[in-house]
Amino acid sequence: MKYLGLWLVVAAGIGLGRYYSRRLYRRAERLQQLVLLLQTLQQQLTYTALPLSALWRRLAAGEAFRTLPLLQATAEALAAGQPFRAAYAAGMESLAGDGLTPADRQLLLEFGEGCGVTGLSEQAAHIAAYRGLLQQAQQQAQQQAQQKGRVYQALGAAGGIALALLLL
Repeated sequence: MKYLGLWLVVAAGIGLGRYYSRRLYRRAERLQQLVLLLQTLQQQLTYTALPLSALWRRLAAGEAFRTLPLLQATAEALAAGQPFRAAYAAGMESLAGDGLTPADRQLLLEFGEGCGVTGLSEQAAHIAAYRGLLQQAQQQAQQQAQQKGRVYQALGAAGGIALALLLL
């Protein structure tokens, strides 16, 4: 029974290491989705000249962004008749527990504040600027995940083994 408990301690350490490693990769994946969203949004805006709220609803209805909670929640709020800023704020609430850092959330909030308040060319430039900023954040997150992900896993395993040895 004692050895089973020790194995569970080691397994818990490994599990914690994998959990924190996965959070790093989840952040990089989510930022990649957001970069792709802004790229698609900019292209659609340029080619169709539809209002921003119509574009968000159109993208939310497509298959490419089904797993992006920001887009889906914003589109639902837009469909309920809320103005874009309020709908976007509601969408931002859906990102809780998504692995994004406070700096990532702040960047997305700043993006939402500038949406829909200027003309077509200025709006496209606004989207392009924030797409570049999100791309930089995504590249940093990817590097961080590759560098620290394995370290977190190794530390979790080592911590679990160390604790099991102390309990022996």
